[in-house]
Amino acid sequence: MMRGEQPENGRRTDVKQVVEEGKTPYNAVYDGNRMMMDVIGSRMTPDGSCIAEGDHIIIDKSVEPREGDYVLAKVGDAPGIIAWTPDAPQKPLGVIIKLTREYR
Repeated sequence: MMRGEQPENGRRTDVKQVVEEGKTPYNAVYDGNRMMMDVIGSRMTPDGSCIAEGDHIIIDKSVEPREGDYVLAKVGDAPGIIAWTPDAPQKPLGVIIKLTREYR
């Protein structure tokens, strides 16, 4: 699936979809258990990580997180990316399995 392509099932997010459903308003595209989205804002760029604003990430909701994996989780009242630990209070919505960056 390429950036901007409509998945076969035709699902796209809109701003009203909520984090608890595993959906975010960050230009996300869904295909089964996987979601591709743009990294936007400080909650999506954890300190000390290689994730930068403007990156494109693929998140898999079916992957079980391991300690240290970066996951999408509800952070406060909005989605965010955290380094997961077994004792983390946030429930992971999915594990980041791929990151791409455009240089031009």
